Amino acid sequence: MMLEKGLSYNFMVERIAEAKQNHYYVIKVENRECWVKMQPFEIYQNPSKNIIRCEYRGRDSYGSHIFVEDRLSVLYELYTINNIYTFYYIKDGIDMFGNKCVVLSDNYGLTHFL
Repeated sequence: MMLEKGLSYNFMVERIAEAKQNHYYVIKVENRECWVKMQPFEIYQNPSKNIIRCEYRGRDSYGSHIFVEDRLSVLYELYTINNIYTFYYIKDGIDMFGNKCVVLSDNYGLTHFL
């Protein structure tokens, strides 16, 4: 499988692992285990997912693949269109383009820039 940095891919979850008080989805890529850190709310909400979508971030200094759970797929699991949700104001901010924005948090501990 040829992976391209910045793109997201679906993987079967082999198992859930715990290390240093963090939980991870364990996936297999090229017959090697890769650990993908779970969001804290996922530990209690839906740890039995069979498939996760992960963004490929490249390789570490040991040559192992680096993945993070795809944020957009997590948001689609949490939120549906035309429903009202509560967000909490954190602060005013500046986005990466120099535009003013508002930093919000949600009930899942995720941070959002609007």
